[in-house]
Amino acid sequence: MSIEQEGHVMSDTTSLGPVWHRSSFCHPSDSYCLEAAALSGGMIGVQDSKNDKGPILMFSSQVWRAFVAALKGN
Repeated sequence: MSIEQEGHVMSDTTSLGPVWHRSSFCHPSDSYCLEAAALSGGMIGVQDSKNDKGPILMFSSQVWRAFVAALKGN
């Protein structure tokens, strides 16, 4: 499974767990960012970048695509 982020395809989870991606709008020194990852079962996870051991919000890929489209104004 993969998800699209700003025109790029995000990779599947690895054997070590999900591969988290930050928005390109997030400055590396900014601690107030969200990260997204493709999870097993076709789900998308979103977490707080400053608390990688904290809770993960999970969305279906359909809901995630609608959310990203709404952000882009599509």
